[in-house]
Parts: sequence; structure tokens; C-alpha cells
Amino acid sequence: MIHVEIATPASFESVLPLFDVFRNPPIPPEQWRRLFHYSWACEEDMRGFVLKDGDRVVGFFGTILYERMIDGRVEKFANLTSWVTLPEYRNHSLQLFKAVMSIEDRTLTCHTAIPSIDPLYRRFGFENLETKWVVLLPLPSIWKPGGWFAGRITMNPEVIATELRGVQREFFVHLRATECEQMLITHRGAKCHVVFTVTKGRRAHFSRIHHISNRELFRECLGHIRWRMGLKNRTALLAIDSRLFEGPLPIYSRETRLAQVALFRSKTLRPEQIDNLYSEVTLLGL
Repeated sequence: MIHVEIATPASFESVLPLFDVFRNPPIPPEQWRRLFHYSWACEEDMRGFVLKDGDRVVGFFGTILYERMIDGRVEKFANLTSWVTLPEYRNHSLQLFKAVMSIEDRTLTCHTAIPSIDPLYRRFGFENLETKWVVLLPLPSIWKPGGWFAGRITMNPEVIATELRGVQREFFVHLRATECEQMLITHRGAKCHVVFTVTKGRRAHFSRIHHISNRELFRECLGHIRWRMGLKNRTALLAIDSRLFEGPLPIYSRETRLAQVALFRSKTLRPEQIDNLYSEVTLLGL
């Protein structure tokens, strides 16, 4: 009998063969494992839902569960990931979707909804989380009277680990074992923690930013940041989700539409309050 069950960390080995369909880019098993075995504390064992034919797992729809403190209150999230069924069971895949849509006590996010199922998400109350990127060339700031940059920018993990405190240090620890890179900007007594990935695009590698702890300081130091990122990571472009980038576009930048619109459903949050930290984008290195 075909039915849906809650997926748990113990489901990983039985679900893993289903991921063979995701080959662009190929993702190794140790990265898939992160969807089931988190590097942060989570009171719930749910990792999504599995579709089963008897005892055989024939489908999966993942949920990455986490909590964030936003505007003084704890917000619960579930990032949706890796909806897959074996070809002969595709007619039953909506059972997985309905199970995920039954989650009511969390903000739901989806960064990789393909256009063909976008209307389905919207029928269940989803809205645009992001539709555009800000894309910048990695060029340094034009020299200004007053001298060179007086702050410090480091991507050395050992240095960052010693200087971060509180929740930002937790972010650093949780994501250190992933494909994420991290940067710390210190300037005029303030700090900004940045989390990003280096991604291969159609034409060139680019750095994509997922978290900015101090957006005002980030913008003030942007010219130096994008130069250092491009130099260190040998990336031709820097991309930031538009909702995370405040203010007018700087020189040598433009907005471009995303091929896959990011979606969300929330009773309490606005798009600009949600970043990409604990998501399939960072855990799988997409």
C-alpha cells in the first residue's frame, strides 16, 4: 500500500538512492547527509516526508528545520528541499506535497521551485521571497580623499572564530563544515559577518552572498568587500539577493531576474527578514 510517513535522521540511507536524479551539479552523499543530520540543535526529528510502497521508499520531500531570533522573538522555519519520486510513482507525488503543506507552525521557504509548479505553491498561500539578484563586478572602490580603507577584512576561519560572539558565532560554527565561505569586516568599531558560497554559473564562477549581519556597514565597505572576494576566490561576479541589498545600485552593478523564483509562506515575516543561511542552498552548496 502506498502511503506517506514522516522522514527522520534514520531515513537517510533509504532515501539516498532517490537523489541520483539530481546530477546537475552532482552532489556527493556527505552533502545529502546534512539534510538529515544537522550541525545545530533541533528538538524535532522530522526531516520531511517519505512516500512508501509497503516498506520501500519511493519518494521524498525534505524540510530543513531551524529557528532564528528576529525582532526579539523566536521564529520557526522549514526550508523545503529535494522533492523527488521514482518515475513509476509520480502520480502519487502530490501526497508528499500535501503532507508538507500541512505544516502550519513554521515559515516555509523554497529556493528551487521550478516554474512549472510555481502556480501550485501559490494555491497554498506562497508568495515571492525573491525574484532578482544584484550582480556586481569585483572592482575596488574609487580612491577618495582620506586614504585607504582603515578597517580590516578577513576570510581566515581561525581569526573569525576568535572574534565572533553570540548568535553570529553560532552561525559560523554551524556552517563551517559546509561549502560556505565566511568573511568578517571590522571598521570603526563595528563588525559585519558575511556568509557566501562560490558557485559555477553558465559562463563564470561567482560569489553568492547568503547572510549579512550588518547591512549598513556592508554597504559602506562594499567596494573593498567585492574586490577582496573576487581576488581571494577568483570569481568574476558577486551576487546578492535583492531583498538583502538596501539602497540604490552602486557603480558597476545591475539587477537581473532569477531563473527560479524563491517563494515563502509566513504569518509573521516579510521577505527582507529572511536570508538563506539554513537552507538547501548553503547545505548542498547550490
